Amino acid sequence: MEQDIIIFDFDNTIINSVGLWRKAINYDVFKYYGAKSTAHFRNNHGAKSNLEMAEFFLDTTKINATPAEVVRVWYDFMFVYYTKKAKLINGVVDYIKSLKQQGKKLVLASATGDALLYPVLRELKLDSLFDTIVTENEIGYSKRDPMFFAKLLKRLDATPEDVFMFEDSYYSIFSAASVRIQSCAVLGKFNKKHKDRLKEISLLVIKDYTDPKLKLL
Repeated sequence: MEQDIIIFDFDNTIINSVGLWRKAINYDVFKYYGAKSTAHFRNNHGAKSNLEMAEFFLDTTKINATPAEVVRVWYDFMFVYYTKKAKLINGVVDYIKSLKQQGKKLVLASATGDALLYPVLRELKLDSLFDTIVTENEIGYSKRDPMFFAKLLKRLDATPEDVFMFEDSYYSIFSAASVRIQSCAVLGKFNKKHKDRLKEISLLVIKDYTDPKLKLL
């Protein structure tokens, strides 16, 4: 791998968590507030930020709470899920350590909120693997927006040619590609529907970090 800076997403790139997020957002928080989950909510929150989803939740349920309070409830559920139920993607820690041994600068760039991500990383003892950790909150843009990656490059004092990314989200890979960052897509059951599109915009598509295709990088 020629690039000196390697960026990793967190959810479904390092840890299998999307199913747990959906459970927390679509069902657990409703139950916590004594409300019933609705198909309208489950089918229409996908592109929203955490606070936007919380506002949508409150509009749906008419519960007397603030969006920040709802997000904290989600985060409490997710901290338990991350640390007790979620599984790391096969081979990821050994692969990251091998990159570190090669002298690569390792960056974690996540959409997960700071208040949840940092405690989870410490609890799972993953924080020491990375030289730099950034979130959408810190950058000020969603990873679906090319400005996220433009700002990240500036923060890293890097050019697109210096950087390579591992990511599961088609939309994030598309945004990164728009500023000329190459990516490897990590394929799981929640993004299989985008498999063909991921192949079009990614340098490589892998199932996990034991995939022999990684040797092609």
